[in-house]
Amino acid sequence: MPHLTRYAMYRRISETLNEPLGGKILGISGIDAFRPLISKQAEVLDVHYPEVDMQNLPFKDSSFDYVISDQVIEHLENPKKAILESHRVLKNYMMPTRPQTYQMKISRGPF
Repeated sequence: MPHLTRYAMYRRISETLNEPLGGKILGISGIDAFRPLISKQAEVLDVHYPEVDMQNLPFKDSSFDYVISDQVIEHLENPKKAILESHRVLKNYMMPTRPQTYQMKISRGPF
């Protein structure tokens, strides 16, 4: 069961989104809590770490509309590389989060 701060984070993200996430989505290691935020028409590719290394994603540049990982990045040897890899495979936007997101302003936009 996720910690209370995670519920607050999911709520804040939900409040920030104007519409469900659509398009092509890469989900890394357990994105079930994000499913209510994803359009039924979205194409979701579920992969799992460490079988797919978030620090060396085996996908072409600009392959996905969204990359979602939950409770992965804080366990990686090189989280910065994982963020750069996520950005590389994204078409447009990035919204990095962590459990303390409930305390911060959330914005959608090019980073």
